Parts: sequence; C-alpha cells; structure tokens
Amino acid sequence: MCFVYVIKHGAVLGISGGHLTVRYPDATVESIPKNTIEGISIFAKVLMSAACIEFCLGNNIKVGFFSGSGVYKGSLSPILYSNTERLRKQIDTSASCEFAMSIAKRIISAKINNQIVIMRRYSHSNLKGNDDVYVMNKMSKHKVPEAESINRIIGYEGIASRKYFGWIADNIEEEFKFERRSRRPATDPFNCMLNFGYSLLTKEIYGELENRYVNPYIGYIHQDKYGHPALASDLIEEWRPVIVDSTVLSLIQGHEIKRESFDVDSGMCRMTEEAIKIFIRKIEQKMETKNHYLKYIDKALTFREAVWHQADRMSRAIDKENPDIYVPVMIR
Repeated sequence: MCFVYVIKHGAVLGISGGHLTVRYPDATVESIPKNTIEGISIFAKVLMSAACIEFCLGNNIKVGFFSGSGVYKGSLSPILYSNTERLRKQIDTSASCEFAMSIAKRIISAKINNQIVIMRRYSHSNLKGNDDVYVMNKMSKHKVPEAESINRIIGYEGIASRKYFGWIADNIEEEFKFERRSRRPATDPFNCMLNFGYSLLTKEIYGELENRYVNPYIGYIHQDKYGHPALASDLIEEWRPVIVDSTVLSLIQGHEIKRESFDVDSGMCRMTEEAIKIFIRKIEQKMETKNHYLKYIDKALTFREAVWHQADRMSRAIDKENPDIYVPVMIR
C-alpha cells in the first residue's frame, strides 16, 4: 500500500484504467496502481477529475489538503455514519474528571519518558543537561501521576518540553540552531520541519478516529476550542518525540538536509519543494519501520499500524468507560 503526496502546483489527478495518474505542467506523468493507494495528501493548487473524486469517495481513500507550509486544511472523505452510543459515552467521559485525569496522566507521562529516550539516543557520549533529564524523570515518574488537575499536568508537560527543546537547541548541528520552540509561523528550519511533521501526523490520527466513529474534537487533555481537534491533539502527544522529533533529528544529525533548503524571510521560515520531498521520504520510511512498542500486541507493527491501533484502543476505552484500557506508547 502507498500514500501519495502532491507538492507541485498545477498538477492534475485523474484515473486511467487501473491507475491513478498525476499529470504535471511540464507534461510528465506519474502512474500509481489504484489498488495500492491508501491515502493522498495535497500541498499545492491542483485539479482532481470527477472520476478521481468518485474513486476516492467510493474506496474510502481520504484526500488531505494542506497549505504549502504543512497546515492541515481539511479533507475529502466519504460519508461516515455516526455511532450515537459511542458519541454519548465520549461526551460523558470528557466531562468525567476521573476519566480525563487518568488519560492525561498516562499520555503526558509517556510523552516525557519518550522525550528523555530521544535525548539519550542523540547524545553521543556524555549527556549534556543531566540536570534536565533528572527533572524530567522526576516529573514523569512522580509529579504527573500525583497531579490534582489537568492544568497542573499541562504545566508539568510545559516545563518538560522547554527543557527538552532547550537540550536539543544546545546539542543540534550548528547550522540548525534555534532559540525557542515556535509554532505558527515557524521562525527557523528546525521548527518548520516539526510543524510540518506534526500536521501530517495529526491528520492521520484525525482520520483514524473518524474511521472508528470517534469525534476528533472531544478530548481529555486539550480544552474545547472552535475548530480544534482536541482528541487528535491528545493522541499525538505520545508520538511527537517518537515519530516526528526523531525524524527531524535524524535528517539534521545525519546531514541529509541542508539549511539552504529553507526560505527564511521577515522572521518566517518555509520549506522549499526540495525540503518537502526530503522530509516526506524520510517520515514515510519512519512510518513503515516496524517496532514492538505496543505492549498489548505480541508482534512487530509499523509505526503507522501502531498509530491505528492506538486510535482503536481509545475507542474501546470510551466504549467501556475505562481509561485503563488505553495503554500509551513508552519507548525504551
């Protein structure tokens, strides 16, 4: 199975026999067997033929639309019928302090643990910032589990993330040094790649929640906000260091991407077409890499399969109204 990414303006997506075709303005054509396509992500102004739209809708192939900088705008997807009983339980559990606190503690503890592991993996000998690691360990193992409110948990997560990104800023390759974590707009190449990767992953989680008739907007950690998929934002937290951060660090520390592949103007940074191609190739390799990180499954899974299983696990926790069913990913 494959995921199609379209990043050139003026491309035309169509169907020809048993293939999806992508025709570019320079007259070149890419052809992909229809039965291998699992999803399409579009980062440019393109056209889709009626036959292509009908094919995607008829085969439950989600088409995600992004801005050139990777901000997720929406998707073309077939009608998804609601599971009303699950929706009611999701609303009830989101209003339950006990359920929400349990989910928040699990996910944030796992995220901090995963950040520490990434720091250890990318320290070549003596780990600089041992004090930060100690503080983060303490929060993961003691502070977060004992927290008495969601706001306090979010506060601990914020402290850990500042120390984590501060450590990365001190240890990253010189040409990719950055001052702080910046979101929209990204002010440097490092943050630009993070934002791009987080947007891709959020879209994937969003789609998997919808496929399971779970509302992506009703969450447990992140507050309700118009247009914000709170639950998708909750579920991405444990995966941020594992999938996106590690991909960005690997590209930089492995000298697979150059600073010249980014445009920086008036404090705003954008990825060039070359940078997008390099990043997508790398993160797709990551998503198809197998691991044994899910404790409740006794076989190797790709990261993409593991993300799918976690979305399914959340739906089960909601159905049973039991947060213990959700087991977050904690890497070693």
